[in-house]
Amino acid sequence: MDKLEGIKQFIFENKKKILIGVSIFIIMALSLGVIFIYKNAYKSKSEKIVYENVAIEHQEGNTKEENTEEYYYIDIKGEVNNPGVYSILKGKRVVDVINLAGGLKENANTSLLNLSMLVKDQMVIIIYSNKEILTLEDTVRKENIKTTICKDPVKNDACTTNSETTTKIPALKSNNSSDNSTTNTDNLASEKININTSSKELLMTLSKIGESKAISIIEYREKNGGFKNIEEIKNVNGIGDSLFESIKDYITV
Repeated sequence: MDKLEGIKQFIFENKKKILIGVSIFIIMALSLGVIFIYKNAYKSKSEKIVYENVAIEHQEGNTKEENTEEYYYIDIKGEVNNPGVYSILKGKRVVDVINLAGGLKENANTSLLNLSMLVKDQMVIIIYSNKEILTLEDTVRKENIKTTICKDPVKNDACTTNSETTTKIPALKSNNSSDNSTTNTDNLASEKININTSSKELLMTLSKIGESKAISIIEYREKNGGFKNIEEIKNVNGIGDSLFESIKDYITV
């Protein structure tokens, strides 16, 4: 009993100090609790940010993998070293396909081809020989321009006649031999181009007559009621004596 009474007496005499100590302990405990909770919350938030960043990077990686490059299959024939079917990246041009096929042979002739044309899937490219082009020069005036070598028997997708531009057919070689003058005159009579009725494309088969001059010829004849004679074509802008001399044997009115 004496010991218990002594404890009570001690508490009574030091109750202020005890209360202060308890208060300090409670405050410290609360402070430590707040700090612990804050650290856990910050750590959780940091882990969430890291996770989100990883998720975004993963998603971007998947997007890059999905953006695969597109390839076209091209059939190239004729005067190349290794004709055949090739796969080539979208955005490449006819010249790239030629290089892929080992390049041109020595007798290749690309005068009718648009080497800068963008390739397309299932495209057919035919590289002609010098002999084929010479044959075309000899026969083109006897054929309609729509049935030229570029479309028969297999359509050549690389030909400029099959693109948005118009091909100027190579000029015929003039024959100055007097021994064959009568024969040549008879042949030309049936092959001459009527400058009063011919289309722009047919006018462009004349030597040195491009698209702009062909249009000028058509505009002149429409404005003046047609040409009265072939010499009147010299009144068309851009057609002088020299050009007239090179085409006079191939035109009529």
